[in-house]
Amino acid sequence: MRLLIDMDGVCCHTYQAVADWYNKEYGGGCILAEQKHFLISELCVKAPDGAVKAYFDSPGFFRNLPVRKGCPEVLYRLHKRGHDIVFVTHVPKQSVTGLYEKREWLQEHLPFISPRNIIAAQRKELVSGDLLLDDGPENIISFPGITCVFDAPYNREVAGTHRIYTWFEFENIVKRIGVRI
Repeated sequence: MRLLIDMDGVCCHTYQAVADWYNKEYGGGCILAEQKHFLISELCVKAPDGAVKAYFDSPGFFRNLPVRKGCPEVLYRLHKRGHDIVFVTHVPKQSVTGLYEKREWLQEHLPFISPRNIIAAQRKELVSGDLLLDDGPENIISFPGITCVFDAPYNREVAGTHRIYTWFEFENIVKRIGVRI
């Protein structure tokens, strides 16, 4: 199968990095368990307008994100089983280094994946694949194929999808779905 995989919030702890920066910079208040909106800036109320966007755009931000537990091992096994793993990720328009840094991140944490297998897209439903793993509600809702949503407080209203909490659950779903396709 061709597995379309989001990066931010799925492969890496993007929102945790923002929350850590914000809480250090502005003295706390960014509690991810309270994040009810996909845009984390809605939770970062003490920051001046544009500060969160600027942090996303700072050199090194995407390159240094912590990897989510289980991601490398599970994707390695799925790759070895012959699945075509393609990363479909959003890169902020104003980010000069975002796509380059995401490629570097992939080469460090998932060196078995070709750098050609990363697509920057704002409309993921336009990318052809058998299954999309994402955390963004809009991406999950608009994708025409099979979807898995990586659980987060801001996507709990999304129905009609496979909800996962760990990478190991994703691996099991891919095994089950692969048998049916």
